[in-house]
Amino acid sequence: MMQSLIAALSFIIAAAIFLFLSNHMFQVIQRRRNRIHVKFLNSALDAVIVVLCVYACLSQFEITKDISKTIFQGGTLILALATFAAQQALGNVISGFALSVGGTFEIGDKIKVLSGGSTIVEGIVTSMTLRQTTVAQYNGETCIVPNSVMDSSVIINANYTKDMGNYIEVGIAYDADVDKASRILKEIIVNEPLSIRKDETSVLLTRFEASSVVLKTTLWTRTLNDNFAACDHVRREILKQFPENGIEIPFNTVTVVQKDSGHGSA
Repeated sequence: MMQSLIAALSFIIAAAIFLFLSNHMFQVIQRRRNRIHVKFLNSALDAVIVVLCVYACLSQFEITKDISKTIFQGGTLILALATFAAQQALGNVISGFALSVGGTFEIGDKIKVLSGGSTIVEGIVTSMTLRQTTVAQYNGETCIVPNSVMDSSVIINANYTKDMGNYIEVGIAYDADVDKASRILKEIIVNEPLSIRKDETSVLLTRFEASSVVLKTTLWTRTLNDNFAACDHVRREILKQFPENGIEIPFNTVTVVQKDSGHGSA
C-alpha cells in the first residue's frame, strides 16, 4: 500500500513538474508571438497531462486498478459514451481547435460576431481556452462565448480590414445653403489629420426628413481606433462651423402658449 502511495505521489509530482514546464514554455512563446493557437494548445496540453496523471494514479491501487483496466480495455466504448454525454463540451474543443488553427482571429483583434443577422458580441479578443473565447466589449463588459457558437457564427475581424470607413450624416434646415454646407463638410473631412482617401471625399444629399435635409459622406481612416477619434473631431467641427456660417442644424422644439382665462374683477 505504501509503495502504491509513493508511486501515485511520484506521478502527481511529475505531472506538476510537467505542467509547470509546459506553462513556462508557452509563456515564453507567447511573449515572442502572442497567437491564439498558442493559448489553445497550452490548455489542451494541460488537460492531457492531468488525464494521464489521474489514470496513472488509479493504476497503482488494487481497488481502482480494475477500473483503470476497464477504462483502458473498453476505451472505444467509453469514448463513444463520453462523446455522446459530453458532445457539447467536445464540440467546443473541436471548434476551438478549428478557430485557432484557421487563424480566424488572434489575441487583441477587434471582432464582431453575428448570428441570424444580430450582433452577439463586439469587442477585443482577450483569450481562448478549450471551451470558450473571451471578448472585452467596448462598454467595459466581458463576454464569454462558447467556441461552438463562435465557429458557427459570422465573424467580422476589423484587423483584416485595410482601411476603416464610417458614415457621417448631418441634417440642415430646408432654407439653408446646401452647396455651402456640403463644401464646409468636405473641408472638415479633408482637414482632419486622421482621415485618408481625401481625394475621394464627396458629400451627397441623401434624403428629406420632416424638418431637415440630410447630407452624408464617408470618413476613411487607417484603423478602427483612428475612426472613432476622427468621427468625434469631425462632428465637433460641424457643431462649431455650421452655426458660424449661418447653417442651421434644426431640432424639434415644443412651444407652450398660456392663454389668459378672461376672468376680470367686477
